[in-house]
Amino acid sequence: MRRSSVVAITLVVLFGGALRGQNRGDRNVVLLFVDDLHIDFANTPRLRTGLRQATERLLASGASVGLVADGVASILIQPTSETAPFLDVARRITGAGLKLSEVGNPTPAIAADVGRREAEAQAVLQRTIAAMQPTAVLYVTERDTLPSGVWMSLVLTKPADLDAAAVRLLKLREGPSILQLQGILPAAR
Repeated sequence: MRRSSVVAITLVVLFGGALRGQNRGDRNVVLLFVDDLHIDFANTPRLRTGLRQATERLLASGASVGLVADGVASILIQPTSETAPFLDVARRITGAGLKLSEVGNPTPAIAADVGRREAEAQAVLQRTIAAMQPTAVLYVTERDTLPSGVWMSLVLTKPADLDAAAVRLLKLREGPSILQLQGILPAAR
């Protein structure tokens, strides 16, 4: 009994400090939010390449990166500094957006589906922000409307510009800007 108590106390001392010692205010967590409900399937290769490049760049900068996709895959990676989970996701994530021909002249059913997709993306984003409490969000989408209710730095980008958006996010985090104070940082589209 005494030996197991010593082992348990030693483990708590060695590994417990990392968990207890983390101060949420000092964390450097970037959330990659992939709105795959609004990304065309044809852009899947760009999404996968951009996801690999952006996560490698963010992890190399010292950030912990979390990822959430709002589509049918319902992907969730808790903030980590490991590359392996992102490489796995980059191999299997796909765009699940509606076709341009469907949204160009939408039927009432398609219009309702578009509204449902936007509401789902907004709800998943808000739940994820509340749970992960990231310091910044890199939001990947092809939709035209901006997410609302985001109180932190947010860079909005398309799949083809994902790596460039990660670079921009890192530069903006180096020093405050007027856009950063406003809470929304649209990346070049």
